[in-house]
Amino acid sequence: MPALHPIIVTILALVVMQALLLVPIVGLQRGTTPGDPGLNARFSIAAIAIPVWTLSTILVQLAMLVMPERWSRHLGRDGLVDPFGWAVLGLTIVFAYGDAIGIVGSLQELALIPEPPRGTWLVVGSLYLGIVGIVLAAWVIERFGLGRGFWIVLAAQALFDLATGATQAVLRIPVEGHLAALEPFGIAMAIMAVTAATAALTLLVLRNGGRLEFVAWPLLVLSLLEMQSHRKDMPEILNLFIPLSIILILVISFAMLRRPGLFRLLLPITGVLAAIAVLELWLTAMYYRQTLPLPTSMLVAGSAVLTALWHDWRQRSATQDRG
Repeated sequence: MPALHPIIVTILALVVMQALLLVPIVGLQRGTTPGDPGLNARFSIAAIAIPVWTLSTILVQLAMLVMPERWSRHLGRDGLVDPFGWAVLGLTIVFAYGDAIGIVGSLQELALIPEPPRGTWLVVGSLYLGIVGIVLAAWVIERFGLGRGFWIVLAAQALFDLATGATQAVLRIPVEGHLAALEPFGIAMAIMAVTAATAALTLLVLRNGGRLEFVAWPLLVLSLLEMQSHRKDMPEILNLFIPLSIILILVISFAMLRRPGLFRLLLPITGVLAAIAVLELWLTAMYYRQTLPLPTSMLVAGSAVLTALWHDWRQRSATQDRG
């Protein structure tokens, strides 16, 4: 059996991460934080940590796909971004300030924090503290835990969002009747289908010398288009978004596979991820108010990470058995 020490370290780091999502913003008036755990996270010091860090990592990864290799090697290895590198963390600091100021304005409008400058610095400082805590938790996982710290944190957040969405759907059934369960049931089937397809694709990629990033990145990069923001225009613009999504997935996957020369994986990666992207667009068009409880990009990334961890576990077990 593989060593338990990395597993214990990873679990403890994830516990710290979830604890940070429950620590309220400094200076927030007592009694103003809603009781729902999913809403609590929006008022926590780590409220913007994962989204801002993820956005910064996506942008640097996107830049690495188009820049010469002699430049990109300063940002990561083998064409893949280092989430703990100077470029990503620098962008995170810059973007976090804009998001923090936006939260300050919202809280001041609701009279939930003191007036500036004291209220501003309390909120901004506590949000930066939350970012530092999340990044440190991921670094501990990367260095002393199971590795892939950024991806494990992302997968943990995806699982948390799924659990929150499932809980809210179940709680609505007694109020809205059993017919209300039909739509969540259909969405649950879609989630299972996406998860199964992603797991099968990730195993195929890993067994052919690829990396989980080849599966996780294309839809995350594609998410920069924020297609869900165009719900009001669905399904009129669906005929535009579907081919555009497929083309972009093909281009992103080609750029990622170019350096390792694993073009044999291009067709399965593009095919599976394009089908998942089309499924999300179709659900967005069919259900205006309710789609998947989180973007498919996060669902795919989380499923790919969990599959890679299981694959690593099997490989370590097999190696120890042979030894």
